[in-house]
Amino acid sequence: MRIAGYTVEEVIYAAAETVVARARGGDGKTVVLKYQDGLHPSPDLDARWQHEHAVLQSIRSEFIVQALGLEQVEKSLVLLLEDFGSANLAQVIARRQLDMAERIAFAIQLTMAVSAVHQHHLIHGDLSSKNVLVDVSALKLKLCDFALATRLDREHISSQDGVLRGTLEYMSPEQTGRTNLDVDYRSDLYSLGVTLYELFSGVTPFRSSDPMTLVHAQIATLPVPLSELDPSIPGPLSGVVQKLLSKSPDDRYQSTFGLSQDLATCAQHWHRHRRIEPFPLATNDVPERFSISQRLYGREAETAGILAAFERVSGGRAELLLISGYSGIGKTALVSELNRPIVARRGYFVRGKQDQYSRNQPYSALIQALQQLLRQLAGEGDERRHYWRTSFLSALGENVAAVTAILPNLIALTGEPPPLPSLPAAEEENRFHIAFARFVRALASPVHPIVLFLDDLQWADQPTLRLLEHLIGAGQDLCLLIIGAYRDNEVDDAHPLRLAIQAVERAEGPVVNLRLGNLELEHVARLVADTLRAVPEDVAPLAALCLEKTRGNPFFLGQFLKALEQTGDIHYVRSVGGWRWNIEQIRRRDMTDNVVGLMLEKLRTLPRGTQALLARAAHLGGGFHMRELMAVGGRGAIETAEELWPALSAGLVIPLDEDYKFAGNEERLRASSYRFLHDRVQQAAYDLTAESDRPGLRLESGRRLLSASSESELEARLFTILDLLNSAVDLIQGPAERERLLELDLRGGVRAKSASAYATAVSLLRRGKELLAADAWQTHPARTLALYKELAEAEYLSGNFDEAEKLYPEGVAATEDAIARATLRLVQADQYQIQGRFGESLPVLLSALSLLGR
Repeated sequence: MRIAGYTVEEVIYAAAETVVARARGGDGKTVVLKYQDGLHPSPDLDARWQHEHAVLQSIRSEFIVQALGLEQVEKSLVLLLEDFGSANLAQVIARRQLDMAERIAFAIQLTMAVSAVHQHHLIHGDLSSKNVLVDVSALKLKLCDFALATRLDREHISSQDGVLRGTLEYMSPEQTGRTNLDVDYRSDLYSLGVTLYELFSGVTPFRSSDPMTLVHAQIATLPVPLSELDPSIPGPLSGVVQKLLSKSPDDRYQSTFGLSQDLATCAQHWHRHRRIEPFPLATNDVPERFSISQRLYGREAETAGILAAFERVSGGRAELLLISGYSGIGKTALVSELNRPIVARRGYFVRGKQDQYSRNQPYSALIQALQQLLRQLAGEGDERRHYWRTSFLSALGENVAAVTAILPNLIALTGEPPPLPSLPAAEEENRFHIAFARFVRALASPVHPIVLFLDDLQWADQPTLRLLEHLIGAGQDLCLLIIGAYRDNEVDDAHPLRLAIQAVERAEGPVVNLRLGNLELEHVARLVADTLRAVPEDVAPLAALCLEKTRGNPFFLGQFLKALEQTGDIHYVRSVGGWRWNIEQIRRRDMTDNVVGLMLEKLRTLPRGTQALLARAAHLGGGFHMRELMAVGGRGAIETAEELWPALSAGLVIPLDEDYKFAGNEERLRASSYRFLHDRVQQAAYDLTAESDRPGLRLESGRRLLSASSESELEARLFTILDLLNSAVDLIQGPAERERLLELDLRGGVRAKSASAYATAVSLLRRGKELLAADAWQTHPARTLALYKELAEAEYLSGNFDEAEKLYPEGVAATEDAIARATLRLVQADQYQIQGRFGESLPVLLSALSLLGR
């Protein structure tokens, strides 16, 4: 068989649609081809190989396989690689052909290969024995398969899409997405540790056919040391590998340099004495990059409180745990400590976040959290999908559509639901609450308890708060821990969140309150010391200055230290093997003592195009999609990705999936999504635009987003678009555009009302009414009637009875259509019945009948 001008001689590897084969060209030279085998080529594989080719082209190292080309063959791509070795390391290990000296030699070479990757500012992301090519006769190896490599210094991986990317047996704890740890270059060092463990023992540290068992092992189980597994393996060598396998990145080797030095010492001892004498490890471990310690400091009691709450709800009782404190105080980091025990109990941890600039979409944080979980459940396999389908249909009965109205991807598990039976508007919320509680009860059980984390509850909408009240009240036999984080400095006694908490407490619902304060000096000193690889006493003056500048706010503290390193005020001195700083120089530097100011300074160092893009992104919310960025920026996917890249490199924007990697693939880039590092970064990006210019920016962004939205996209983006356009309505003069906004406000108001988000419905429908032309009853009678009817119902359902009362005579006087008048009278009668004004409702009903000639 001939492919891309080469004759295939031997298939080396074949799995699913991927084939790796050795082939010979017309000049007699052999290459390795990676191609797709199937009638329907996968665009996903093409994108990966395009990415892998670009990465390999940027690396020149004797320890890295070379990419020779990328060829288009019919409908798919073929990746051409150099032909090196006849086997991979996994195969060589299985043959047990290597003696101790050869294994140590390969360990050193593999360390050099990883070093080459890191020197090119890459993270490999899928290091394993099968991705190491070996020439046994020459005792040489090369690292291959860079399809998951990233050029970012760090990534934050989420487990919520249910997909584990990479080889699970070799995956670092942070790569599983079940921890709060960022993935940086030290993740490769963990995977290297697994590979070396296999190299010296013949087995990986953890083995199971069950993915979740492996995930739990990688996160929480310490491997058996090599010297205990096989007493012939020297203790110091075992210690080197065990250090690589530390669960915390801060406890691993911090560089390939320090690791290679220790392996070289092992090699020398073995060569001279056929044994390895004990020696202190990591004495030459030079940190490759500046990394803020990711440990929690000063939160021991709070961590114990959260773990105790999780244990209680695992026994079958819903509970509300509230964590309060200032922005950046570490609420999210604290909650994320639950990841390990949740994995151990095979539970689910889901999170959603309210947005500070876009608060109109009802249930937005709940939707974020549960849509992610439903995607995860849908990817668990046919047997589990059948289990969930049966559970949901049994729990919800004829009310499935009440839940799919806000969680549309539940349909992937239940199938298309039947329409809901019609109910009076006042009873719809109650039906939804009952159905939602049953849905959650089907999800949360002792077999798989759920932690639902809702961040920034101070911005929560009223429907979300009422639903949380109902869930806690219906919490018997419900293994659900609802954790709400909020900024208590923004919540006074009259705040809706405070009133909701009081309502739960009055109903004797279980509520636990934790308040986080700023870090004390001893905690700051430990964080600074761990970051700089020093002892707290040596960093005491620097820690005191950091505390003075940041007041012990953890987020601000981390950003402040990064700023000092970027300016060179903290720098690594190789000659002494440690970090150094000049306190007086730092004191003299005019650095802001405000975290938003610091973020604003960092943003202003980015290229102007990047700043402009982020200023628009800030109005889209804390998270945003590439398609939305393309729309508001008016650029294509590749150009937008190029403008966004400096913000990704600076760590100010975080990718939420791997699609950002595929810089040359427009289709994959379009699918990518992102979030700001923190609310304070979003706020700083928002502040890039002068206040006087914001209405114009929002109007332009709203127009572009609306214009670029298909009907299905409009459904998903409706509330974002309405936020943008309604905030700039005074700038909209054209009658056609005002008509279009009126239609959108009506559409959004109806959606909000059907979700029992009455306050949002009132706001949108009032705006729509303000846009009505003077002759609207004559030119658009059906739409105008719908607007009046929906607004009147939303007003009285919100308790605004007087406002609703004004609409009936106003509408009746403005139209001569008898049916329209009668419809408004019927709505008025419904209001009176809800208020218990039965005597007044009868004349209104009789009036409606007379209008219809009855």
